[in-house]
Amino acid sequence: MKWVRRQTNTLKRQRVMRSMFQNKCTCGRPIAIGDLIYYDAATGLVRCYPCGQTIDKLAQEQLIEVVPITDAQRLIDELARLKVLPDSLEKREKLKTCFEQLVSEHSADQEFIVFIRRLLVRAQPALRTSTARKASFCHKCKQSMAEGAVIAWHPRTRAVICILCIQRMLGLPDSLA
Repeated sequence: MKWVRRQTNTLKRQRVMRSMFQNKCTCGRPIAIGDLIYYDAATGLVRCYPCGQTIDKLAQEQLIEVVPITDAQRLIDELARLKVLPDSLEKREKLKTCFEQLVSEHSADQEFIVFIRRLLVRAQPALRTSTARKASFCHKCKQSMAEGAVIAWHPRTRAVICILCIQRMLGLPDSLA
């Protein structure tokens, strides 16, 4: 592993807390409800206690881990870069292909769900993002959604919305066109 010295003096410390949900550490170790964990509010990462202690010691020495970028994060960064460019046919095509690739290959990744959640909070603050617990139908387009698919839902009305309708709400090009 590579380590580099952090440039700034302000360190966002992790919090030690008990896990309220079942989760998985970045090292792959399962985290049960009630286990001691390190939670990094800046990144939203949850680490098991031993991994958190290691990262905390390195943070005190002002060292940070150089983490290789994942394919999902690379696509998310590309979407963010394309979103600020002036509107053109080429931009629409690239947005369409990036989003389709992200949905088809990385829809189960936590990075993708967090990305959709952040976009939805800006566009539709009332909606929540989750994965489907069972097969259901989209409230808007009436298409069927499989169990485990990324969905948006409205807590008051309990309406469930599919990824294609989320894509349209966010202003991304329609992948069906």
